[in-house]
Amino acid sequence: MLDYPDLFHEAADSLYQAALPEEALVFYRALRAVSGQEDASLYLQMGKCYLNGKRNREAEESFQQAITDRKSTRLNSSHPGYL
Repeated sequence: MLDYPDLFHEAADSLYQAALPEEALVFYRALRAVSGQEDASLYLQMGKCYLNGKRNREAEESFQQAITDRKSTRLNSSHPGYL
C-alpha cells in the first residue's frame, strides 16, 4: 500500500459511490494509518461513510478532524514565514 496510495483512494471512493461505505472505510482507514496520506478530504470521506452507516459519533469526529486539518493547512500555506 505504501507504494500505491492513489489506488487505495480510488478503491475507497469507488466503494463509497457503490453504496458500500463500510467496505470503503477499510481502505480509508488504511490510508489514514500511512503517515502523510491523511488530509481533510480523507477525513471528510470517512465522515460520510460513518454517517451513511448511522455511526454519528464517528462521523462527527471525522468531520471535526477534516476541519482541523483544513485550518492547519490553510494557516501553514498562507503564512509560510511564520513558525
